[in-house]
Amino acid sequence: MGVYRGIYSSTETARHLDVNRLIAKIKEAIKKAAKEKGINPFPEEIATAIALKASSSPIEGEFFAFDRIPNKFGGYRWYAKCPKCGKNVLKLYKPDKAEHFFCRTCHNLRAPSALYGPTKQYKEVVRPMLKLDKIKETLATKRLSAKQEQKLLDEYDEIKKELEKSSLFRKEKILAERRPGA
Repeated sequence: MGVYRGIYSSTETARHLDVNRLIAKIKEAIKKAAKEKGINPFPEEIATAIALKASSSPIEGEFFAFDRIPNKFGGYRWYAKCPKCGKNVLKLYKPDKAEHFFCRTCHNLRAPSALYGPTKQYKEVVRPMLKLDKIKETLATKRLSAKQEQKLLDEYDEIKKELEKSSLFRKEKILAERRPGA
């Protein structure tokens, strides 16, 4: 696969802090502690405890401000505030050469598909290669029935055949073989 070398970096290449996962873990720990004490806290008490714990715990040496917005049918939607611009975001990113976590706008990050754009190479080579990687990961990590496994293997073979037909894929493959250290 070709590597994009423009003025933007990809969100996939940067480490990230996912607010939803972080809040879910904190909430689970709070509920577990309350259950051990025999307490059944109100939702507002849980939200207050989450806000306190999330804001007072450093993540990789950095402290972050969190905000919550009430959902229409109860509960809250949690956001982290970007330390640089103050915007509410669901993910904060830290690219390789950066010192701090900021939102993707502040770090000038783009989605991989936005970097490639609607090019023929992205449609014919990159997207199918990503799909192949996803199938490999699913086969390696999930317990599947024989029928599900066979379906994925058939899909994998079909995508692989389509890739072999693509002139862009063959060209990319030849260039990769010619590169030193490949």
